[in-house]
Amino acid sequence: MAIISTPLSTILNRMNRYNFAANIEEQYKVYDIDEAIRSLKRNTTLPWCIKKGTLKVFPDVLTYPVASDHDELIYLESTKKTGFSTAARFKYTSLQQFFEDPDNRNNMAEIWDNGVRYLGVRYKSNDLSNLLVKDASNTDDFTVSGDATAIAVDTVNYEGGNSSLKVTVVADTLIANVENTCAVNDTNYLKKYYFRSVYLSAVPTSIELRFGNDSSNYMTGGSLTTQFSGQAFKANDWNLLAFDLNDATTVGTIDGTAMFTYEYLKMNGAASGFYNIGNSYLKAWELLDYWYASTDLIVLNGSSNPTKSQFINDDAYDISDELVGDQEWADVIGFEAMLSSSTDVENSLIYKIMNAKANKAWQALYEKYPDMSPVIITNRWIFGFNSNDDNNTY
Repeated sequence: MAIISTPLSTILNRMNRYNFAANIEEQYKVYDIDEAIRSLKRNTTLPWCIKKGTLKVFPDVLTYPVASDHDELIYLESTKKTGFSTAARFKYTSLQQFFEDPDNRNNMAEIWDNGVRYLGVRYKSNDLSNLLVKDASNTDDFTVSGDATAIAVDTVNYEGGNSSLKVTVVADTLIANVENTCAVNDTNYLKKYYFRSVYLSAVPTSIELRFGNDSSNYMTGGSLTTQFSGQAFKANDWNLLAFDLNDATTVGTIDGTAMFTYEYLKMNGAASGFYNIGNSYLKAWELLDYWYASTDLIVLNGSSNPTKSQFINDDAYDISDELVGDQEWADVIGFEAMLSSSTDVENSLIYKIMNAKANKAWQALYEKYPDMSPVIITNRWIFGFNSNDDNNTY
C-alpha cells in the first residue's frame, strides 16, 4: 500500500491561498514549514511517526544501540508471544529505577551518554542461555605477549564473579596480546554472540576478540572501536565487547561439534597502564519487536519510504518531496507555518485569524489521533514483608 502523504507543493499552494503568504518568498515558507514540523514533533507523537524495527536482546546485557532514525522509544515486545501470558510486558521507566530494578518486571528506558541516546533493556527471560566460557579466577591458562608484560588475579576491581585478571602493559609496539585456553562445547554457537568485558585504564585505538577451536581455526569480529552498545570506549571503566558468531570472519575451519579451546584479545594502541579482563560468555539472543518514533517524515521525490526529517537540507529543497501523515496533520503544519510567517506582517488581525485556524486544525487532529508518546512509570511504594519499612519507599 502507498504511504499516506502530502506533497510540499500542495502545502505551499494552500498557503498561497492567503495573500500575505503568497507574497512571502517560497524558501522562507518552506523554512516555516520545517519549523512547524520540528515544533509539533516536540509536543506530540502521532501514528505515522511510528516505525517497527527489531532488537536482539541478551541475558544480563542492559545497554543497546538505537536505530539510526530513532526519535523516541514507544514499545518493546516479544515476537514469540502466543497470548498475554507469554507477553514480555515491558515497563517504560526512569533511568534511576531502570538501574535500581526494584521489581520483577521487564523494564525499558532511554539512556543518554555524552549526548548520544541508547536503549536500556532489562529482559528477565528464562529462555535465554548464558554460557560461561572462561572465568577470571586464575592465570593458569593465560599467556601475554607484545606490550602486555604480566598478568595477575585482581580481587579488587572486577565485574561479575569475584575477580578479574589485571594485565600490565608497557607501551612499545602499541600491541598488547592476551591469549588463553578454554574448554566449551556448543553446537548452537551460530545463534549466539561472544562477549567479554575489559577494564581500560586508557582508551586503545581498537580491540580484536577471537574465539575458536584453536589458534589456527577461529572466528573474529575484526577491529572493534566501540562497545557492544555502540558507546565509545571509556577509560577507567568496564567496557562490554561482543561480536556475532554467525556474522564473524572465520580463519581456518570451525568445527562446531568439536571443543572450543581458544580465546584471544588484542589491544591496538594501548598506552602503558593496567587493563583488566573479566569473564567471557556465549550469549543467546531473542528477537524483540522494537517500536519507535522515527525522525524521518519526508519522502523524497521518486522514493517510497521517508528518509529525511525536514524538507530543506543544505538550503535546497524539492517541492515534489512529500510529508508523511494524514491530511489533518498536513493542515496543522500549514497553519502553524503561516502562523510563523504572519509574525513578519504588520497586521495583528492576520495573526489572530491564523491562530484560530491552527487551533481548530489541532482540535480536529487530536480528536482523531491522540498523542501516542509513552508515559514513564515509576514505583512510589513497593511493599515487602513490612509495609512500614522505609526501605520499601521508591
